[in-house]
Amino acid sequence: MKYYRIFILLSILFVSCTNQKIRFEKLWDIEKTVNYQNFTREDEEKIEMLLNNFCLVEKKDVSNWDSGYSQQFYLIRTLYFYGIIDKKNFLDKCIEVYKRYEKNQQSVSFHTVGYGVCLYYRGFEQEAKNIFLRILEESSENNFLDENEYNLSIAVCNILIGNKIDRNFEIENKQYNLYDDEIISIFCGN
Repeated sequence: MKYYRIFILLSILFVSCTNQKIRFEKLWDIEKTVNYQNFTREDEEKIEMLLNNFCLVEKKDVSNWDSGYSQQFYLIRTLYFYGIIDKKNFLDKCIEVYKRYEKNQQSVSFHTVGYGVCLYYRGFEQEAKNIFLRILEESSENNFLDENEYNLSIAVCNILIGNKIDRNFEIENKQYNLYDDEIISIFCGN
């Protein structure tokens, strides 16, 4: 009953906040009360409520990455990196969000690479390879934040479709060892 009242109150709060910035602030205030190190059923319910509310926000501006999508990924990544959910569950949750985001996009981007990476490591290799080939054919540096992000994305696409390139990659004096765990860490949910 207690959780039901919390859910109702938060739902009312969400509906009453018409300003997205205020809505996000209220939701992040709730997230700050989650104890990831001693995760309980109550924390799980808060996370589910937050994910649902960010999903509702995403529907207001379906093509904007910062309109609910990135917030959901923050929560999903946090659950994964704290060991609360396993890799399979993490990848599945990421794929769900990416699928909704990508269907509203007109061009490829860093997020498209993330979607392909999640599919690849979840075992949907052919679908992932089709995405990687599309990225390699259609993308340009203009689709990405900067040249470094573009070059890293192109390298990962090539690696995961099976092209033989060096997995040790350096960008601005930062060394990347582009093996499975690092690729997942860089791309899934970002």
